[in-house]
Amino acid sequence: MVLNELNDPNRKQYPGHLLNVLGRNATCQLQKRAKHNNAVRYNARVINYAVIEQKESANTASPTTAVL
Repeated sequence: MVLNELNDPNRKQYPGHLLNVLGRNATCQLQKRAKHNNAVRYNARVINYAVIEQKESANTASPTTAVL
């Protein structure tokens, strides 16, 4: 990405101008990255919930139960 293009005073100022400067291919890449990041965040949340549930069930379990 060329910074001069972004700082050009003649560049149109409207929402999404960054994506227009970067071009269509870069826009597609950004969308793919956003989808990937959202999937990673979602998976991390699911894993965290599973770990929390596991800990809570371990806390309420009998003393003879093995804690994972």
